Amino acid sequence: MPGRYFGGQYDSVKQAAYLDYVINNNPGKLPYLVILDHYTARLRLDILLGGNIILTDAMFFDGSYFQTLFLHNEKREDFMNFIRLLSIGGGAPLIEIRQRKRTVADTLKTMIYRENRPNGFLFSSLSSDYLKTKVAESLSSAQNSGRDFERWDDFLLNAVNYADEEIVKDAIKQKIDVLRYMENLPPNIFRAWEGVFNFQDVLSDAINKQRFRIIRTGDPVFDSVISSIENEITKQYPDRSKLQNEIAQKTRIFARRPTTPAEEKLELLWGQFLQVYNRAIGKQHYCDSFDIGEIAVRGDRTGTIIVEELSQATLQALAKDSWFDFGRKYNNLSKYREAWIREVWDLELGRKSSITDARRALDNLLTQILREYRIRPTIEDVVKVVGGGASIDSDLMDPDGFSLAVSTKIINIPLQTLDLVRRQWVYSRDKANLIEYGQTFEQGI
Repeated sequence: MPGRYFGGQYDSVKQAAYLDYVINNNPGKLPYLVILDHYTARLRLDILLGGNIILTDAMFFDGSYFQTLFLHNEKREDFMNFIRLLSIGGGAPLIEIRQRKRTVADTLKTMIYRENRPNGFLFSSLSSDYLKTKVAESLSSAQNSGRDFERWDDFLLNAVNYADEEIVKDAIKQKIDVLRYMENLPPNIFRAWEGVFNFQDVLSDAINKQRFRIIRTGDPVFDSVISSIENEITKQYPDRSKLQNEIAQKTRIFARRPTTPAEEKLELLWGQFLQVYNRAIGKQHYCDSFDIGEIAVRGDRTGTIIVEELSQATLQALAKDSWFDFGRKYNNLSKYREAWIREVWDLELGRKSSITDARRALDNLLTQILREYRIRPTIEDVVKVVGGGASIDSDLMDPDGFSLAVSTKIINIPLQTLDLVRRQWVYSRDKANLIEYGQTFEQGI
C-alpha cells in the first residue's frame, strides 16, 4: 500500500555496485550521466507510485547517485530548489532522510569519525576499491591520532594530512565539499531515526515461512563463508560490512554471474540475508511498501532493478525534466495518486472486498503518468512503467523473487502481453512470475 516506501536499490553498497558496473560496461557514455539518468528516473517513478521515499543517512550521504548529483552544479541547485519548494508547506517532503542524530553535522560525525575505531570509515561512494582503501587508511590514522574533533569536516581535513598521494587527498577534499552542500539542505527533508532495528524478529518470520534457510555447498571455502553468515545472523546487529568483505575476499559472487552450483547457493543465501536485513530497516522506520532491490550486490542486477527494462524513451522522459518540472507534473497527477492510494487503503483495511476500484484507480494513474510524459500509452508501456516503480506490498519475502510494482491482488496483466513478457523480461524468475499472474487473473482466480 502506498505511504512510506523503502527500496533496497538505494542501499549505498548497491549504488556503488551499479556505478562500478556502468564504468566497466558503458563504453562511449560518461558513467556519471548514466547513473544520474537511471536513478533519477527510478526515484521519480517510486515517488509517483509509492509515496514518501525513506532513505537512511548512509544511503544519502554515502550513495554514489546522491554524491554524483551534488557534484554537478546545475543538477545540485535544481534538486535543492525542489526540496526548498517542498519545505514551504511543512508537509511530507516526498524524500525523507532518516538520520541517527539531531543534526546533520552530528550525524555525519557519528558516521565518519569514531574514536579508537581500529579501521577508518569506508566510503562506498568512492569510485574505486583502491581509493576506498587508501581514504579509509587516512581516516584511521586521523581518528587514532589522539586528537579530538568537534565537527566532521575538521576530522576529514585532518585526515588529508595523513594521505600520501594527491589523488587520495583530492578524494577526501571532494567528500568535504559535497557533504557541506548536503549539510545545507532544508531541515524539512530530515527526520529522526525511528523505531527499533529488530533483525531477529524478521529473520524468525522468514524462517517460519520457509523463506530463509542455510544452504551448504560442499565446497570448504564457500562453506566457511556460510558458517560466518550463520554465526553473524544470531546477533542483534549483524555486521553486514564484515560479511560482505569476507565474501568479496574469498569468492567472486559480487563481480560476475555465478558459474558453479556453490556460487549460486551462496548468492541465494546472501540475497536472503539482504532481504531480511533491509526489511528490518524498513520496518524500523514504519515503511509499508518495499521493493525487490533486496538482492545480491552485483552491478548488473542492481541496474535491472533500477531500470526494469524501461524503454529508452520512457527512461529519458522520466529523467530529462528538471526537478521543478517534475514537481509540476506530480501536482498535475495528484488527484489520480490520491484516488489510487485511497482505494488501496480501503482494500487493505477491509473497507472494500472487491479489487475492481483499485485496479481502475491504478489504470487511471498509469495512463495519466504516460500522458503527462507524452509516452505512448500502450499495454506494453504500462507493464514496463509499473515494473519500474515502487512495490506496493508489505510481504515480498519470496525465494522465487517478485519484481512487479504492485500487489498481485491489484495488477491485471492480460494474456496478450505474455509473448511480450517472454521476449523482453530479463530474468527467468521475473518472466515466470509475470506469466503466472497474468494467467491467474485471466482465469478469474
